Amino acid sequence: KRFSKTEEKEPEEEKTPEEEERDKLVRLGEIHMEKNEFHSAEYEFKNALKVDESSVKASLGLGQSFVGQGKIEEAKEVFSALGENEELYKEENKHTFNELGISLRKQEMYDEAVKNYHRAIQLDTDDPVLHYNLSLALYHSGQMATAKKFLSSAIEMDGKFEDAKKLLKLIESKV
Repeated sequence: KRFSKTEEKEPEEEKTPEEEERDKLVRLGEIHMEKNEFHSAEYEFKNALKVDESSVKASLGLGQSFVGQGKIEEAKEVFSALGENEELYKEENKHTFNELGISLRKQEMYDEAVKNYHRAIQLDTDDPVLHYNLSLALYHSGQMATAKKFLSSAIEMDGKFEDAKKLLKLIESKV
């Protein structure tokens, strides 16, 4: 589903002081990430996790800050633990799995990326972008037949998905 920028949002619930503090620290971490200040981002995300150890955004940010620092093993540990976080398995968090998959794919951690895209698709089976992103990770890991299957699904859901059509042609030319 693609939403217009003018779509109305539900009013947000009142946040506790702890939730406010957690969100403030996560936002600081995200600002540091945008500036490639990975050590500072790590610090803020760790502080957010001290306030709320089950924070999905803080865990994702911490893992991404580790990736930015080249601490791949630490990132894998965080991402693995994040996958076990029950808070994550709600439809509104499909984007978290997608972001995680993108981060992992960019680090050439294709098997881990594939797992996260599959988790996102379990939360929303009808999102063509998720199917496309999964197919990219599968393509890069050499799983051409499975990549074709998910690309076909993405194109079936969105017949105007040009990037998916291009990748499908590329795969077909190689197989």
